[in-house]
Amino acid sequence: MDGKLIRKWTLTINLNPFTESEKEQTPGAFLEYLIESKFTNEAAGQVDEFPADELPRRIVTGSFPAVLWRSPASASRWYRTDLMILVKRDIAEIRDTGEVTKLFELLSQRTASLLNVTNLSRDLNADRAMVGKYLGIFVVQQIIAQAQWTDPSLRFCHYREKDQVEVDLVIERGSDVWGVEVKASESITEKDGAGLRRLAKLAGKNFRGGFLIYNGSMTWNLPSDKRFMAVPVSKFWTL
Repeated sequence: MDGKLIRKWTLTINLNPFTESEKEQTPGAFLEYLIESKFTNEAAGQVDEFPADELPRRIVTGSFPAVLWRSPASASRWYRTDLMILVKRDIAEIRDTGEVTKLFELLSQRTASLLNVTNLSRDLNADRAMVGKYLGIFVVQQIIAQAQWTDPSLRFCHYREKDQVEVDLVIERGSDVWGVEVKASESITEKDGAGLRRLAKLAGKNFRGGFLIYNGSMTWNLPSDKRFMAVPVSKFWTL
């Protein structure tokens, strides 16, 4: 030890659940296609057809490695067990584990909408500040996971105006701005691009493109504005 300097290094690795591209062993290039404008209009015969229940199956299955090759019943048991471990071991300041379990159940019923913590607190009959602490454990999104190998400098946020016009996901890189809207339908209409049009106007010359991710099969530009493109959600696991 005499005369020697010992340095200790700490390496932090952020781990996300498997993306759909990792599950299918495809390159995971969806986000690259988006920010580099690689998506193009597809003609008939260029698209891959998937069963009607493909998207619901993938959502229900989830992306944790431990459940991917289990039966539905076994996967359900694993999720219940893992939730209890999370509640009892990983969340600080727990006063009532039953309260937290109920919180997770209530949150699962509030997907695809803005979170109203006041209403959630009322339904849970819990203190609003404590609910806010519980919510700090949540991390989501396929597209954010892909940013780790596509471009870690990308920033993400949600955009909403007082008149309820919103964009599900805004992507920023320097001054460049992209907008992403997510639709569960199998078709896209012009009115689905209302939020993207508002974002494009706000971003001005920095707007790089808007994308409507939907449960259809064709990639195509909206006729009213070629900056907006409808992209099938299946591209997450085929690119």
